Amino acid sequence: MKNNRYCAFFLAIILFFSVFSVSCTNNINEPTYNQSQVFGMGDVFLGTNESLEDIVKRIDLMKDLGVKSHRFWFRAGSNGYDNKESFFSLKDNQLVINNDFVQRVNFVVDKLLEAGVEHITFDVCWMYGMTANGQYKYYGAGIPLMTSSDYLPFMESIKYQFSIISKTFPEIEYFEMGNEMNILELRDADDNILPYTELAKLVTDFSYYAMQGIKEGNPNAKGVLNGLAETSFRYDEAFKKVRYSTKGGAEVVAEFIDLIYQYIESEEYPSCASIKSKRIEDYFDVLAWHPYGAYSSEVWKDYNDTIYSTVKKHNDNGRPVFCTEFGFQRNDQFRGEEYVNIYSNISETPYIEVVHIFILSNVVWNEENFYLTKRDENGDYILSEAYIELKNRFGNM
Repeated sequence: MKNNRYCAFFLAIILFFSVFSVSCTNNINEPTYNQSQVFGMGDVFLGTNESLEDIVKRIDLMKDLGVKSHRFWFRAGSNGYDNKESFFSLKDNQLVINNDFVQRVNFVVDKLLEAGVEHITFDVCWMYGMTANGQYKYYGAGIPLMTSSDYLPFMESIKYQFSIISKTFPEIEYFEMGNEMNILELRDADDNILPYTELAKLVTDFSYYAMQGIKEGNPNAKGVLNGLAETSFRYDEAFKKVRYSTKGGAEVVAEFIDLIYQYIESEEYPSCASIKSKRIEDYFDVLAWHPYGAYSSEVWKDYNDTIYSTVKKHNDNGRPVFCTEFGFQRNDQFRGEEYVNIYSNISETPYIEVVHIFILSNVVWNEENFYLTKRDENGDYILSEAYIELKNRFGNM
């Protein structure tokens, strides 16, 4: 009996440490995310000639909602805009920083922080690019083809622009590298739409050079993959024409992300650099997509899990996701209830750290049935039912 008691005692110790070991292993392998700033919103505060007074009005509307994060559309370059509407101007083939623009950005950022916004992502778009002959030109959202002699100079100029931007705004932690670049309809010399697989190569290269610039300007800043959108066009190699995908929106985004991971893992990228990298953090710190196709709170989890399964397939589980745009374009009562449901159950998609509703107001982009407030002819703001629903649930939290 005594020996049996000793055996039982030692067996209990062994079982305890076995369970403890498994528990610790699970905790170590379990990704950690931060959803404390998940309630977010986008609006365009620069890029038009509205007054600072009106900008403050809109920021106060966000404050009343209890918004914790904001997507800031940041115009890097411009084609015919005045100085206060873009970060760079092109003068005598030199990129010159517009101090008026910097002052306006700093003003808006300060007001956002005062309003309780804790997280700001700069969505950097509308770029200049260097050409092979040493001349800058305005590309907007475009990219030269890989076969072009302008390709490498363009990418190096992207790195330069992102480095200056991240250095100028050290208080900004996150920089989104473009917007919805997977729906660019780039064309080759024969005017054929670039195959989807080729477009993903361009975005992979672009992300690398933008990331290098961000880190060069501020080593503590983080790069966010441009928010990918649903798209239905494809280029069919066999028939040499555009075809439409039978896949749903989530599968379309997942396919593009899968291509980017494949190219990174191939050790052949960046394609135009002598030194290659398969390190994911050399291309992005955070993933981003725009889940407009999650047309109700009931499909939110399945929609986003479908995309994130691709991330897990490439052994990158734990990579955070920002939904830098998302919105409903349906009746107002439906929108309010569904926004509240999604945010209230956001823990079901723990990898999503930020969801930015598109869009607060109709001031710059008059997106019918998307905006939550509408400015009337007197400069006053009419609140939608969806806005009121969100305020009742999350305001002053």
